[in-house]
Amino acid sequence: MIEDEKRLYIFGDICYSKCMAKKEVNSKGSVLQIVMTVLLVGAAFAIGSMWTELRVMKNKKAEVPVEQEKVLDKKEEEKVLTVGNFVVIEKEICYEEEKPIIYMFGSSNCPHCTWEHPIFEKVVALFGDKISVRDNMDNTTDSAVFEEYSDINGGAIPFMLFGCRYTRLGSGERSGEAEEVKNLTAIICRLTNGEPGEVCDSVSELVEKIKIDEVK
Repeated sequence: MIEDEKRLYIFGDICYSKCMAKKEVNSKGSVLQIVMTVLLVGAAFAIGSMWTELRVMKNKKAEVPVEQEKVLDKKEEEKVLTVGNFVVIEKEICYEEEKPIIYMFGSSNCPHCTWEHPIFEKVVALFGDKISVRDNMDNTTDSAVFEEYSDINGGAIPFMLFGCRYTRLGSGERSGEAEEVKNLTAIICRLTNGEPGEVCDSVSELVEKIKIDEVK
């Protein structure tokens, strides 16, 4: 009995002191009280264990981000940003019938997509048959491509992928419509080697900046 009382004391002071104070109660009452106290001790122990585990997890979480931040910082350093906040990625330019493929992914339920989409349509129309346009607004035709770049888009939209070389997650709202038209035009002109001339000549300075950014 003493060993049981000591074991209860280790798990919870309250249970131990109550058991010791009521040794004179009848056997039925003692048994019932012991059962109740064991349940209480068990609950207290479980809560204590959960608290300890949460503290350990919290400490681990505090340590992990330090390493994660180093990796993220390294990735940020490796990113090559160019005009319009597009990221230059190290991939071969993708073509369809010898035309660079221009992807856009979005949904009419997304306000940023509805802002970006008319501008996208306006710009790609300028290039006629010089490009292959894959407009995935409200459709999943190229969902496999979208998933292929999930490490960049994280499943979010609007997402644009120009020639599989230039990509951007998010709209260009902060720059404004006029600047966004120029930025998208310049990116596509870089892929078409400046064709058509009447379109690309107006953004030649931006196209040159993209070339410079690529070799940094």
